[in-house]
Amino acid sequence: MVASLQEWFDVEDSSHLRRRTRRLLARISPDLLRQRAVRAREASGLRRWVDEPGVDTWLGTFPSEEACTAWAAIDALAQQYLADGVCPRIDRARAKALTDLVTSNATIDVQVVLTTPAGTPDSPPTPSTGAPTDLVEVRGPAAGDPLLVERGWLERAVAATAVTGHDRLGRPWILACDTDTGAPLDPDGDLTTSAYRPSAKLAAFVRARDRHCRFPGCTVAARYCDLDHVRPFPAGPTSAANLACLCRRHHRIKQRPGWRAVLHPDATMTWTDPTGRTRTSHPPDQLHPIALPDTGTDPPPPEPGNPSLVLPDGPHSALEHHLEHADPTTAWSCRVHITRPRVPMTLTALPRHARRHARVTGTPPF
Repeated sequence: MVASLQEWFDVEDSSHLRRRTRRLLARISPDLLRQRAVRAREASGLRRWVDEPGVDTWLGTFPSEEACTAWAAIDALAQQYLADGVCPRIDRARAKALTDLVTSNATIDVQVVLTTPAGTPDSPPTPSTGAPTDLVEVRGPAAGDPLLVERGWLERAVAATAVTGHDRLGRPWILACDTDTGAPLDPDGDLTTSAYRPSAKLAAFVRARDRHCRFPGCTVAARYCDLDHVRPFPAGPTSAANLACLCRRHHRIKQRPGWRAVLHPDATMTWTDPTGRTRTSHPPDQLHPIALPDTGTDPPPPEPGNPSLVLPDGPHSALEHHLEHADPTTAWSCRVHITRPRVPMTLTALPRHARRHARVTGTPPF
């Protein structure tokens, strides 16, 4: 196999050599290449995590035919955003196009729960005022770092939630929190039950309060944790003041001899191990969010990484699309056509590599 590729080592770059190697493998052992493709397609998926303040990172792999059509739709909408001046860069336009296409094809119900210090009147708290472009800290439904969202978006979500007065689980949209730790509380015991298993509202409350396993240093999300009676039932009630999220491993550790856990009224949790060492687990603070006002001194947006991705006078030409996506040595290629008005283009308006290719091969630029 190496001998078959040796003559191309000094001629082709790595991407062309990789494609040539795959074609050679397809002739030698098509079953091997198919098994690898099938495994890769079955393992495709999408993951999300909180990255820099104010942004999330998505990492996804998709079957080629799904990605081909989806990317064409994203790129077409992104080009329109650039032409309309909605986004200054092609990568930002593609990110916005992706989220807009997803949300436009689904029913999204955003509900907000406001927090207020425990012991205050039941009247709705007054959100701090500011510019719509201010960044305000919120807690998402999943475990992880706090999210930074624009105040304008948050105010619209608050107005929509205030119409119903409850979240989707029927819980009040105003949540009393401890003034020191900022942890949600159930001061009147409204969620307490005499049964061993907590109700859906109580379970959702405890998971939203703890966010993750309450063993010191553990980061397992609350959705994967057991709801443990800190004081065993029935001596300990099934209430928010006696339930904590513990992953299965630390749930079992708590039950071993020598371990002791205490859940305090402010939702802090003290652990004592068999050696007598004591550590404290703190719940996430949901009462004192960070607010970053827009002072008008934001840095300018970064320069595009590759300005040649978008021509100043319109969308890509057929030649540029062919040079970027087509493989001249492959008999079959996937092309997805997006209907756009044709933009007249001269040879000098093309990037340097496109003009050179057109002169060498004689291919017309449009």
